[in-house]
Amino acid sequence: MGQYYAGPPPELVALAIPILFIIVAGLVAVTAIVSVSIRNTVQHAHTERTRRDLAAFVAEGSITPEDAERLLVATPAARRHGLASRTPGCGPGDRRRPMRRTPERDWS
Repeated sequence: MGQYYAGPPPELVALAIPILFIIVAGLVAVTAIVSVSIRNTVQHAHTERTRRDLAAFVAEGSITPEDAERLLVATPAARRHGLASRTPGCGPGDRRRPMRRTPERDWS
């Protein structure tokens, strides 16, 4: 009778598992890098288009330069970089946004 195939040798399986793990981890890392790059590119293009639109509105007189600056500074990117707190109406003391109740604040 013929011999039966018992599968790959255990040494080969023990060697293949770490190699497969490294390949999968590399693919995940490359996918993450590419997706973050695409997201940042789209976000940058959107921000630049918003700036151009606001500049056009200021040029035609629809809004004042101060309003355009306030709109630019109120973006999430500006808040991330700490610029929004320097503009009136956009900082932590702005009462138009609901404040979170904490024990440190006196709500009486």
